[in-house]
Amino acid sequence: MPLLTKYIAREYLRVFWLSLGALLLIYVVSEVFAKIGKFARYDADVAALFAYFALKIPRALYEMAPLAALMASVLAMTTLSRQHEITA
Repeated sequence: MPLLTKYIAREYLRVFWLSLGALLLIYVVSEVFAKIGKFARYDADVAALFAYFALKIPRALYEMAPLAALMASVLAMTTLSRQHEITA
């Protein structure tokens, strides 16, 4: 693999994982605030709360991955352009 391809892939993947993590965090926090009333109404324990959200993470990753890929491509190219590395 050429050096330039490795560099661009590293920049892209760095931004991809950061954006995916941020989107996942926003998703989980919004779900917590949306569902906290139901959990409080039925007196669910903390273990059930963690199990519920742990089982929701794979679906959230599946839903957020395309948006993270789009964000990563735009942000990585913007970063490379700002540093004048695309011109070279």
